[in-house]
Amino acid sequence: MQPYSRSPIRLIAILFLILITTTGIASAGQVIHWEILSGKYDDTRAFDIVQTDDGGYIIVGATIHPRVEGYQVPSPFYQAYIIRVTSTGEILFEKTIDDERTRAINAIIRTQDGTYAMAGSVSDPPDHDSDAYLARMDGDGTILWERTFGKEYYDSASDLVEVESGGFAIIGVTTNTNDYPHRDIYLIRTDDSGELLFEKNYGDRYTDVGHCIKTTRYGGFVIAGDGAFSLIRTDEEGRVLWTRSLREPSDADSGIVTTPNAILETSDGDFIAAGTILSKDGERVTLHASLTKIDQSGEILWAKEYPGDGVSSFSSVLLLENGEITAVGETSRPETTGNPLFTEEQSIFLIRADRFGDPIIKTNIRRGGYSTGNALLVADDAFIIAGSISEEREGYKDGDPERYLTRAYASSLSIEGDEKPVKELSVPLLYAPVLAVPFFIFSRWRMKRR
Repeated sequence: MQPYSRSPIRLIAILFLILITTTGIASAGQVIHWEILSGKYDDTRAFDIVQTDDGGYIIVGATIHPRVEGYQVPSPFYQAYIIRVTSTGEILFEKTIDDERTRAINAIIRTQDGTYAMAGSVSDPPDHDSDAYLARMDGDGTILWERTFGKEYYDSASDLVEVESGGFAIIGVTTNTNDYPHRDIYLIRTDDSGELLFEKNYGDRYTDVGHCIKTTRYGGFVIAGDGAFSLIRTDEEGRVLWTRSLREPSDADSGIVTTPNAILETSDGDFIAAGTILSKDGERVTLHASLTKIDQSGEILWAKEYPGDGVSSFSSVLLLENGEITAVGETSRPETTGNPLFTEEQSIFLIRADRFGDPIIKTNIRRGGYSTGNALLVADDAFIIAGSISEEREGYKDGDPERYLTRAYASSLSIEGDEKPVKELSVPLLYAPVLAVPFFIFSRWRMKRR
């Protein structure tokens, strides 16, 4: 009796089947519950989204007013754009703040009293020098009050948080002189009414920009940005506890620059930053989405890249209850020149990763043209994404400012995807049974021959 003489091929078949059905990253299986496209004018973009107390959503951004002869301000110019939708994606209203001021809303949060605070930029005629902008709004889209901050030159706000002790902390950029590019990260601290408590600048003599701000469990703030200081940790008064640069130049022909666009605090007290990593090695340049984990003292614990279609970036990041990480942004293919700054069709790029940044699920939302995912939240067991989609019009030539029609976009995607996510393999999962069958048939034939 030779119990193992007939088993090698069968064993190989079993191992092969196991291998090809367990290798790879779950991909492309997200169920879209609803999606909307909205815009008052030809160029409308959504920059942030927040859930309302009734389970719906408010989406904020900006829309470009078209060129109109005789209009009182330079045109085209941005107007703040506000959309409210139900939990199922039905649009309840779309509003712009119509006056002679130019506004863009970059961030929105729901406050403890049930209203909404928004941050962005605003400018006044005739010179239209931009100021950082803070406003409070009710659920019907009515502005309760507005505040502006800044100096003589360009200032803008990118993000804000409500502080537990009261009031708001706002992050953005301020320009100290008219000699571009001398800009600093700009921290603004206000009371509940938006009145200024203090303001701080962080940076060197070149360009520094603040992208995101969060409060921390130990008090104070963590700030993500670009420039000399990629990450800044401060106390509640804005005093610097530590800074971290994510630039690693080695020589003229190589180097790595990581730009965090968003940051959050994890359950273990560390931080996850999401953004873009640019790597240069001789003539080869790559631009990939990135996640970086940093401890409370600013030391990097791990960093991961996500190439997507070849060029990619993350704009927003969040944690699921089980500790997994989800980030959204965009991805595209570089043009034939290989330069990552020139890309072809761009899609919304969503990654779900484990707590170490290793991807579990990745999804592209492709709608043709150029699609961007700017904001992300989790609600009703779904990912809610806000961004924009640009489609090329027929009959327009390169360089024509009206060549693309851009609409604000939002969608609801299932967290788990289809019943069983499809595996992304060098050999597709679909073919696993097909490839395994000949092994078993051949194994049975060998057994009969023996």
